Amino acid sequence: MNDVVKIPPLASDENSNDTFFTNGTSPPIVISNAKPKVKSNVLLTKNEWILFFIILLHLVFFLIELFAGYIYNSIALITDSFHMLTDTVGFVIALVCSKLYKCKSPTNTYDYSRIEILGGFVNSIGLLTLCLSVVFDCISHIISPTKMDDPIRIFIIGCCGLLVNVLGMIAMNFCDISPHTKHDKETHDKKDKSSKKDKKISVKFKKVKKLTEDDEGSKSFIDEENGNFNDFVIKIDEVKNGEKDKNVNMQGVFLHLLADALGSIAVIITAGVVNWFPVPDFFLYYLDPILSLVMISFIVTSTLPLFFKCSRFLLQDIPKDLKYKKLKDGLLEIDSVVNVHHIHVWSLSDNINIGTAHIGLSTIENWYKTHEKLMNVFHRHNIHSTTLQPELYDKDNYENVCNFKCKQEDCNTKVCCQNGIEFNTKTQEK
Repeated sequence: MNDVVKIPPLASDENSNDTFFTNGTSPPIVISNAKPKVKSNVLLTKNEWILFFIILLHLVFFLIELFAGYIYNSIALITDSFHMLTDTVGFVIALVCSKLYKCKSPTNTYDYSRIEILGGFVNSIGLLTLCLSVVFDCISHIISPTKMDDPIRIFIIGCCGLLVNVLGMIAMNFCDISPHTKHDKETHDKKDKSSKKDKKISVKFKKVKKLTEDDEGSKSFIDEENGNFNDFVIKIDEVKNGEKDKNVNMQGVFLHLLADALGSIAVIITAGVVNWFPVPDFFLYYLDPILSLVMISFIVTSTLPLFFKCSRFLLQDIPKDLKYKKLKDGLLEIDSVVNVHHIHVWSLSDNINIGTAHIGLSTIENWYKTHEKLMNVFHRHNIHSTTLQPELYDKDNYENVCNFKCKQEDCNTKVCCQNGIEFNTKTQEK
């Protein structure tokens, strides 16, 4: 099999944005034009308007509950109103994080790329803390059971609370919960009507045997015809837009709404059973805390994955799907590479992975080709922002760890990892 070669564009129609790639022998691939995105100057994006609507909805319900609680001298209403206020604070955090994400920072070189992850982390912590407090409250009610007072009023409160959260969840249905990227973060509210047309690709080949990716994130179709393999590069915006991933900030908001909705359902069931059904005294005293514990278990199982996901980002853990050993082995298989060390890979956000590595070389010749092959290895592992440090080695010192050590001895104790910890020596002869 011949090596895969990226064929540059040979012709372009000046009157059209469509681009044609050809190798002179096979039919061309027509690539639909992708218009540049216009920066949006709107006050709030679609996601932010939805968050703003949910915040207003919860604030209004908080004031109604608080006012009714003082009018009817109901501690339950006042307590639930402050619970609603706690959720509203979580929504405000999500809105602030969504706005800050688009801001430039003079002191943060990555701007606020992780602010939404921080928002999701804070919301998950808030939910888990709330669940823990409810568990303690349920245990106290089981140890010292009390009969539910005024179930009709509690039933009405539960129905109103469920209505508020259902409206919020309906609004979330129109929300874009896919991960943001710096490429499209300011255009969520105004999607181009021709976006679907921009992603249409016409491939005029009879057989497509393989789909690969080049160092710029393009897609390369390799056509097999008469035993010959030809590579044609196709630019596809947002091919990997994290279909399986979700915006952790908005995910935290959804979990808040889900937790409130489940709590309201528990209140409705408990109050309805106590008021309209002849039940034994056991249900009068224990149905509420037991049903609340069941609902809390659902909330915790939904919130813990978000908590661990945000924690991995903040701890700069390697991407979840990354095969670290395969990445190192792939780098070592490249000609002129004698060792690799100080490899670091971490996720900046949901769909941005960053990698750095020291690359030991037997020769600096053809560095650009070697660099392209190295970048292709990183791209195959979904790492598209990479910094490589080339180091030239003599034949007799392949085993040396780092050719660019710190000159001061105390400096070696302050580096991110000790020399040689992630060192790999290439086994084959050069």
